[in-house]
Amino acid sequence: MSTPPTSAELGRLRALQRVVQHAVRSEAGRPALEAAHAERFEGFELTPEDGETLASQPLGRLFVYRKMIRGTLHSAIGNELPKLRHRLGPKRYDRYFSAFLEAEATTSRVLRDVAYEFAAWAHPRLVDDPEVADFIPDLMRFELFEFDVYTGKRVLDPSLEVVDELAADRPVAFDGTVRIARFDHAVHRLKDFPANDAVPAAGPVGVLAYRDENNRYRQMDLTPLATSILAGMVLDNKPLAPAVQEACAAHEVDITQEVIEGTSQVLADLGERGAIRGAWATDVPREPPSPYFRWLFKVAAQ
Repeated sequence: MSTPPTSAELGRLRALQRVVQHAVRSEAGRPALEAAHAERFEGFELTPEDGETLASQPLGRLFVYRKMIRGTLHSAIGNELPKLRHRLGPKRYDRYFSAFLEAEATTSRVLRDVAYEFAAWAHPRLVDDPEVADFIPDLMRFELFEFDVYTGKRVLDPSLEVVDELAADRPVAFDGTVRIARFDHAVHRLKDFPANDAVPAAGPVGVLAYRDENNRYRQMDLTPLATSILAGMVLDNKPLAPAVQEACAAHEVDITQEVIEGTSQVLADLGERGAIRGAWATDVPREPPSPYFRWLFKVAAQ
């Protein structure tokens, strides 16, 4: 077995990482690197030897590394959010991207997570940006909502038992690709191509989506009450009866026969579509289907 690094060696490594992070994240670009290089990277807590060694290297090497990493992250976000990139335009999109890197950057080791981290950071800023249309934050979230459906695992936990019969006191076992969200604009009804400039209708909408047996994306519109009922079941694994009771209380409506029959019909429809696998026999999955499972639903919810 290799010898663990000493605290001094770890300190040197962290200092070098700070230099690389600065090279990649700084919005100032080459001027910032030139200034740090001229000062022999003072302020990064490098050892004198490491500072001298870095200062003796051509600055172009760090700049090439900066361009390579930033280009990879820029493409990763743009590939998952092509509609947002089109609506913002190249210059505004690049400004948001650069500001994100300098403010927070990414913490995940998984490249596809970068777009989610960017979106979570950008969402409140897009809402407050007077030059950005009010539906753009919803459109951005919907793009990731759709992406989450396409990348979701069908079986969340193979070790857990699922029974066929649904019951009022058991959590429903939804297919692992099922996602639910609430939007303030009908962004899910826009034609699906990045250069679409149509404006979606304003108004609260609920959407449940999943992949069918042929791995095609499917979605259905939900009433506000149905959205709340299914959100409790999908997001929190609430059994059917408590989900209906809590949703009706939140909407200040009675639990009528119409509500019960409507909920049963929606669940039966989802079962026929393959979006429901049955009911959890005892335990429910401990891990959410994706890290941003809740954020995709709740960020715009009131």
